[in-house]
Amino acid sequence: MENNKLKKFIKTTLREYLNENEQLNYDQLDLDIFTNRYIVGRWFSSESEAKLYLKSIIDKSDNKDINDFFVIKDENDKSLKPYRIYPKPSNIELRRNEASKFIKRYGILSSKDLRYITHPLYAYVEYKYINKIKELGVLYNFKPLKNIELNGVLSRFIKEKGHTNNITGRGELKFYNYGVFGVGDEYNMSINDIKKIKRDVEVILNNFNNILGTDYYIIKTIGKETDESIKRGLLNKLDDKKYNPNTSFEKEYKEASFVLERGNDEEEFLAVIEMESIDKPKMKGDF
Repeated sequence: MENNKLKKFIKTTLREYLNENEQLNYDQLDLDIFTNRYIVGRWFSSESEAKLYLKSIIDKSDNKDINDFFVIKDENDKSLKPYRIYPKPSNIELRRNEASKFIKRYGILSSKDLRYITHPLYAYVEYKYINKIKELGVLYNFKPLKNIELNGVLSRFIKEKGHTNNITGRGELKFYNYGVFGVGDEYNMSINDIKKIKRDVEVILNNFNNILGTDYYIIKTIGKETDESIKRGLLNKLDDKKYNPNTSFEKEYKEASFVLERGNDEEEFLAVIEMESIDKPKMKGDF
């Protein structure tokens, strides 16, 4: 029964692939030496030119046939050579491509794009998607959410929202640019500016929590006063005639950070999937 379901899935996926004429890019395929050396990077003016070239070099391959390749026209390419040759994807490559799309939609990568990529690269998917993960043939293992260190993942998630940051070993979230939070003057921030930043950070934390089931929250806000603000505060206290206790709240800050903790509401298990790249989850052997 399982083999019949798999055959049906592969047949349907391949049919959709052919109908949509959606070739996988070279990064999504497992390319051999022949393809890398003779196929990748070459463009042709017509389908017949591409096929003639393929026929001329196919004997250099390791028992491949010209029917193992597609000739595809890039409709967006308005140059004189819009045709490329692609290997036909294997069953495992088709399943992996579907798995990659699924993971990008329902999971989260420890590095979502090449700007922040780290190795080893992992994807995390909630337990409720276990049947789909199994169907696609993804290689995974389950871990209790509370046992997975996710500060690095969270930091990159926040970077992808446009906020350069760092999370220290003790869980302090620090930023290097406050202007993107929409404050008036990022070098002289008011208490209200700090509160606004905190609210925005809490929204990002909640979005992250909703994706993975984590329970990140802020337990402490740390503000670093500007030198001028400290000076004004000291002069105000030292001058008995001018001292006004109400002005002690009119401080200005040059930095703001937030200490994070994870609560007890993390009972989920996550599928931890090791990724060869952002488009290649590791798969079980082809069957």
